[in-house]
Amino acid sequence: MKQMTSHKNTLLLALLSFLLIAVSCSKDEDTATLTDVSEEKAVSKAPEFTRPEGDKPYAYVENMPQFRGGDAELLKYLGNNMKYPKAAEAAGEEGMVVLGFVVETDGSLSNIEVVRSAGEALDAEAIRTVKSMDGMWIPGQQNGESVRVQFNLPVRFSLNHDKK
Repeated sequence: MKQMTSHKNTLLLALLSFLLIAVSCSKDEDTATLTDVSEEKAVSKAPEFTRPEGDKPYAYVENMPQFRGGDAELLKYLGNNMKYPKAAEAAGEEGMVVLGFVVETDGSLSNIEVVRSAGEALDAEAIRTVKSMDGMWIPGQQNGESVRVQFNLPVRFSLNHDKK
């Protein structure tokens, strides 16, 4: 039981760290500064959001999709619902699975796929867990309208190597 709790804590800590890094890296992209050399003055320009062709999802919108309750609830959900695959644990497999999916206008998920693999068993568990989050997302918004948004979620699997 201690080992299971330890695995969940390790997964939770790794996911929280990665999400904090991802969020902090994306914050700087909110505005771009352009300099007109001839007039020697800076002009701030907001990023342009153009509607994707056809039914393709947006890659970035004014309000990105969120798990209901925010990042803390997402990490809690993953920690409570993800199970380290026994075969992967026995083989000592670790790594990060990155899943890509579309958050639909109603908060449901579609097109769940592996963007970066960490092995068949770990990929399958990450997919199973994300599928169970269907309908638990707040959709992204553009110009006050709910829109489809492509979302990538990293899921780290790490074994606790402490021998206590």
